[in-house]
Amino acid sequence: MKKLSESVSIDVASPLQICAPGNLSGYRMSSTSATLTWSEPYATCHLCPDAKGYEVSGSTFATVHVTRPPCELQLGNTYGAAHVHVRAKAANGVLSDPSVFVFLPSPGSPTELRATDRTDNGFTLSWLAPVGGVPPFNYVIFRNGQALMTERGVSCAVKHLLLATDVYEVRARSNAGNLSDPGILDITPPRKPVGLGALNFSSKAAVLIWGADNHGEVSRYEVFKNDELTGASQGAAPVFTAVGLTPGVQYTFFVEAVDASGNRSARSDSIVVKTPLLDPPEKVRVSVVTRSSITLVWERPSDAVGIIMYVSEADNHRGSTRKITSVVQGVTFSTLRSSSTYTLTVRAVDAADQYSQPVTLEVTTP
Repeated sequence: MKKLSESVSIDVASPLQICAPGNLSGYRMSSTSATLTWSEPYATCHLCPDAKGYEVSGSTFATVHVTRPPCELQLGNTYGAAHVHVRAKAANGVLSDPSVFVFLPSPGSPTELRATDRTDNGFTLSWLAPVGGVPPFNYVIFRNGQALMTERGVSCAVKHLLLATDVYEVRARSNAGNLSDPGILDITPPRKPVGLGALNFSSKAAVLIWGADNHGEVSRYEVFKNDELTGASQGAAPVFTAVGLTPGVQYTFFVEAVDASGNRSARSDSIVVKTPLLDPPEKVRVSVVTRSSITLVWERPSDAVGIIMYVSEADNHRGSTRKITSVVQGVTFSTLRSSSTYTLTVRAVDAADQYSQPVTLEVTTP
């Protein structure tokens, strides 16, 4: 009988294995971009070979392949958490088990960055905190792409002269170290307001108007009277009523545009307004018009003092002019030409023989 061997030895080549990457860490650089790093397998396991590369994947971005850590990722996930898997690759193409890292959301962006108190030695940078989202732990201030400082509050003193070429950014940072999208300081001033003029001015007030700035975001216009700030427009409306003026006094006005970042335009060209000593009649209107006559009525101007009469004129610009003085708030021009257009004016006159600005109407007889 043949004797059977007691054991049989079989040599089977086993595939080269590799451990998963360890110590994953990272943070968002914005709401959609992040940086991630890890310890390579041979750094944590003396039996592991050198990794020939790494496969980084996630549900919100396409798989990327890198040779060594760290790597930058475009997560494509603004508001939610992003799960990232990292696998090491051995020389024979075998992949390790995945290591997982979760990027939590970033805070919202700071808004309305302003530069105030500018001097040759620096300025004050301020902003509004994000509304909603992950609460910020602090803020990182960048100058021309380089981190300059961190701040827990919503303003800081910057000890650099603010140049037109500088780019300042503020990013909110969460407790987990994730950065928000940047709030960017706009240092481009609005354009100089043009076309400043005055209309409807009385003895105690004047309405100022000017051309609107259609370039950039103007938040308000500031109005200066005799080189002192007297008020601001309602929002970006290019109109302002200056009140509290003194009758018979000359005033100089100019306007500056201010944007949401606190940038100020060059001042507009100045205008000079001299308030009349006497206000004109109010609510001048035609009461009766016939082929040969026109009757006007009006009301005494508000706050009028010392008015003793009114002077009215009618001119058809064809050589026919009439002038009537009256002590009452009304006048009738008679023996006029039919089918003629008359320019009618009414002025108030006080005891010092001072005349108000005229109120003018155009009336055509039937």
